[in-house]
Amino acid sequence: MTEEERRMLDTAPDESMVCKVCHRALAFIKAKDGSESWEHFAQDALVGHKPVPVNAKTGKLLGRCDFCNTDLETEIWFLPVSEFLAGIDPRTGRMQAYKDDWAACPDCAPLIDANQWSALARRTQSVWEAAHAVPAPQDRITGWRQLQRLVRRNISGSLYRVE
Repeated sequence: MTEEERRMLDTAPDESMVCKVCHRALAFIKAKDGSESWEHFAQDALVGHKPVPVNAKTGKLLGRCDFCNTDLETEIWFLPVSEFLAGIDPRTGRMQAYKDDWAACPDCAPLIDANQWSALARRTQSVWEAAHAVPAPQDRITGWRQLQRLVRRNISGSLYRVE
């Protein structure tokens, strides 16, 4: 990680935020001009409202598998992952960084535990295609695979289950 990337990560808030309206996790955005905001992640961008950030500890978080994007219900797994920078948009300067453990559903957890990352990528694609009833665009497939490679490089512990 470069010094600039480390500096950008150091400016991210310690607290996570969720949307008060839809209870989904929000992405922290820091633009090249220094402005900061909380926005819906891409999968929630079309929810029909602007994000209303509240602290994740006090707001009700509606969980989702960080790998296949399905809603989490009772069986939730977590994969410890060190903070990492996924990229910086060269046009806007917006960074996409990840920190904290990654949540996994009961269908993705065994694939992660067995180190079957190609099967996990296929599952992510399959779930997306079932939800949208069209083939996944190639740029999304490539993005999922790249992000999963970054996650693999930054795993900091063993998969564990939370009831």
